[in-house]
Amino acid sequence: MKQHGFSMVELLTVVAITGVLLAVATLDFWKWNRKTGLASQRQELYVDMMPSKLAAMHNRKSDKISLGARQYTIRNYSSAADAAGTLVKQKTIAYPLSWSDGGVITFDTFGLANYVSSNIRQDKSICVYSTVTPGIDSIVLTATSINMGILTSQTGACDRVNVTIKE
Repeated sequence: MKQHGFSMVELLTVVAITGVLLAVATLDFWKWNRKTGLASQRQELYVDMMPSKLAAMHNRKSDKISLGARQYTIRNYSSAADAAGTLVKQKTIAYPLSWSDGGVITFDTFGLANYVSSNIRQDKSICVYSTVTPGIDSIVLTATSINMGILTSQTGACDRVNVTIKE
């Protein structure tokens, strides 16, 4: 008699192989999705910082970016007497940020970055720590430029020494 269909062993083998392939694909997708989210968040912060710097220079009004662990706020100040400033953007973020110096960046009327917690202009960095190590996870801020970088060690401090600028 001719047999039609599959045996139970064949069917269970196919289901087991399919399950293993789906498990591997799901883990890779989760890692890829997290890397993409981290890169997107860092890119959004970078994209928000650049117009703030240019607006301060163009309008001759200072802009301040306040960084928190899970949010950042951009305000425009029309004069030195303007204590509250005008809210330009406030954004809550998914992945925590670490800032190497305080938490406030001021772009003066020349578009130069000043840091509230230090009187010396030196390179500073903003980092996103993660276990999935995205290609670019940091922003390096100098008095005259904003660059993207990568942490050399995910366990190291978020300071300019541990961040390599990506060209």
